Amino acid sequence: MKTQVKINKRKNSDILFLLSAITDELTPLVHLKYQQTLDENGGSAWFYEECLNITNEVMFSEGSVYNKYLEAWKVGEDFNFYEETNDCYDWYHMNKARKLWEERYEIDEEEYIKKTLSEHIGFHISQYEDLNERGSILKNADLHSDKILERRKREKEKEIQKVIEKIRVSDKGTLAKIQKLLGE
Repeated sequence: MKTQVKINKRKNSDILFLLSAITDELTPLVHLKYQQTLDENGGSAWFYEECLNITNEVMFSEGSVYNKYLEAWKVGEDFNFYEETNDCYDWYHMNKARKLWEERYEIDEEEYIKKTLSEHIGFHISQYEDLNERGSILKNADLHSDKILERRKREKEKEIQKVIEKIRVSDKGTLAKIQKLLGE
């Protein structure tokens, strides 16, 4: 059994680590899709407090995986986080935090998102005074986005091919079978 001092040190260390990970996970999401929420609720100070609240909720709510992990650690038992959650320690908590955020707040309207994104891009390219440099950066960003869109398209096509192959392998089944396969 660990002493209360060691338990408190462990909890504090874990809180700091997960608060950092969760804040890092939520920051780009919030600045892109929830900027209006951020603006209307007090900006960064409110956001960091909300990250702390979400971190505490994810870690210490009744029945949380973190509490199970901590209880096992206190008595020296092994606890395999991946076996328990099918995810690693930090990503499990980051994903839970993202889900909590998305349940609590509504995504900004599309026009607000576009305005915010334009402002962020404008801020970053304003670091370059030369118009040609800024143009080059925007051109390269556009080329990169084309690559991402093309990769997404190929991934969707692969998924479609998998479904088509399953349909071919089946006995030319009924509409219900096909719908079931498409549901996968």
